[in-house]
Amino acid sequence: MKNISTENEPIELRIGVKYIVIDGLYINDIKEELENLRVDHLIGDIREKVFQYTKTPFAEYTAHNKVFEISQLKKLGYQDVHTADKSVFSTDTGLVVFLNENRLLPFVKEFDYESLVESLDDLINISYWESITVDCNEGDIALVLSPGIDSGVEFEGSGTYKIS
Repeated sequence: MKNISTENEPIELRIGVKYIVIDGLYINDIKEELENLRVDHLIGDIREKVFQYTKTPFAEYTAHNKVFEISQLKKLGYQDVHTADKSVFSTDTGLVVFLNENRLLPFVKEFDYESLVESLDDLINISYWESITVDCNEGDIALVLSPGIDSGVEFEGSGTYKIS
């Protein structure tokens, strides 16, 4: 399953499903702390234990439409960030994963950021992505790579973003 946006293409999500929207690099941080996290309190533990010093490590987003346009990611200035707003996330790499919350634990166990970005021909390693998403249902997971500066959308790379 591809469901990848590298040039501002929309992604497909499942209506009514709650997603974790997180920088791909940050998933490795979760993986390193998995043994210290409670499965029944996973999201809270990730915020409190893995990202205790980060105000907006990931967003929680429930899809209202099947099609998600990258233009829905709006860049925020530092003064506009409200830590209680769960629709806000930070990214260092501009490579963001939309992940069905129910798939979080198995995906984190399989994921390796370096393997994803290690490719001689493409921006990302498509065959690696396909191998770790093979068991996912359509719309359970998507990968969004910032289309860059002058792309026509606010999601240009690193920064803090709000899902509108």
